[in-house]
Amino acid sequence: MATDRNGLPLEPDEFDTEIPRSIVCPDCGGVAHLITHLDAETPVEPGEALAYRCSDCLDRWDVIWEESESHTDSRFD
Repeated sequence: MATDRNGLPLEPDEFDTEIPRSIVCPDCGGVAHLITHLDAETPVEPGEALAYRCSDCLDRWDVIWEESESHTDSRFD
C-alpha cells in the first residue's frame, strides 16, 4: 500500500478502488485529501477533474482523472 511522507496509508476511495482518497501534495509533501464528492451511482469519467486539499499547506490541487493503462510504455521495451 502506498504511504505519504509520514507513513500514513493513502487509501483508495470507497466507491472506486482506483481513485485515491488522498495524494502526496506536490508542493510540501503533505497529505492532500479528496474534496470532490463522489457519487456511487455516477462513476468518474476520464477527463473529469478531482479536487484535493492539502492538510499541511492548504493548497488545492485539481487533478484530471485518466484511465490507467495496463501496458508498459513502448520506449522502455
